Amino acid sequence: MPKFDIYQNGQKVDSKDFEYHFYVLRDHSADKILWKADDEKGGDEVLIWVLSDYRIHFVRPDWRLTIDHIQLPQEPHLNVEVAGKHVSLQYEDYEFVCQFPESE
Repeated sequence: MPKFDIYQNGQKVDSKDFEYHFYVLRDHSADKILWKADDEKGGDEVLIWVLSDYRIHFVRPDWRLTIDHIQLPQEPHLNVEVAGKHVSLQYEDYEFVCQFPESE
């Protein structure tokens, strides 16, 4: 099962396992970002969407996406294959890191 480690200002603040979905969302009323897995609810706007089919289905252009320590151009990314890859997603003072397993 994939797991994201979440860092804020370089300090680990959480870890989140997910079976089917991992989301990073913006909560506009509190002006903060949230991370949710599977059927958890919350947030107003999807910023990142990862499915357990080992694809990142959406990355906004204001995020930095790094795969296997290579930073990709800062632009919208759709359907990025990440099976067996080390992935880092960075936004403002947050970083979401996952070592994805090989696809089955």
